[in-house]
Amino acid sequence: MTENVAIAAPADIDQRRKEAYFTASQTQLIYARFRKNRTAMIALWALALMILMGLFAPFLSPYDPNIAGRDKDYENGAPQIPRFWDANGFSARPFIYASERTRSKATNFRWVTVINKDKRRYVHLFVQGWKYSLFKLHVDMPGTTFDADFNLAHPVRHGLTGGVLSHLLRRVSRALAGALEANATSA
Repeated sequence: MTENVAIAAPADIDQRRKEAYFTASQTQLIYARFRKNRTAMIALWALALMILMGLFAPFLSPYDPNIAGRDKDYENGAPQIPRFWDANGFSARPFIYASERTRSKATNFRWVTVINKDKRRYVHLFVQGWKYSLFKLHVDMPGTTFDADFNLAHPVRHGLTGGVLSHLLRRVSRALAGALEANATSA
C-alpha cells in the first residue's frame, strides 16, 4: 500500500518565495535584509545590552557616584588585574595593590601615581550599595504637591521622545495636583 504524499518540488518552493517577496510589506523587507547582515545583528544585540545596562544602572553600580566612600585619589588610576598571590604570600581573596600619589624634584613636582606593593586592597564582591527604587510615587494629599518619579524610565522617556513624553507627564501631574488641591480646599 502506497500513499500519495505530496512533496513540494524545488520549483514550487522557489515560486512561494517569490510570491512572499512580492507580497511582503516594506517593514518585512527591511527586517529580512537586516537579518541577513551579520554585523547588524551583532550590533543589535550589543545595543540591546547597553540599553538594558543603562536601564538597570542603579542596580548594577556598586556605589552611588555622588556620595562619600569612593576612593577619590584613585578615580583616574590605571586598571589593575586582581591577584591571589605575590611576594608577600598567597591570599584566598583577590586583591589589588594600593596606590599613592607623590611628587618630588625628580618628577618636576608633578603628581605621579606610584603602586605600593606592600599594601593590599582586597576586592569585595556582592557589596551592598545605596538604597534605590525603580518606581517612586509621592502624593501629599492636603497640600499642593503631587510628585511622580519613575527612576527607571526617566532617561528613556526623555531621551527617546525628545522630552515630549516628559512634558505630557509633567502636565498630567500638575493637573492631578490641581484636582487634589481643589478637593482639599472645598472640603
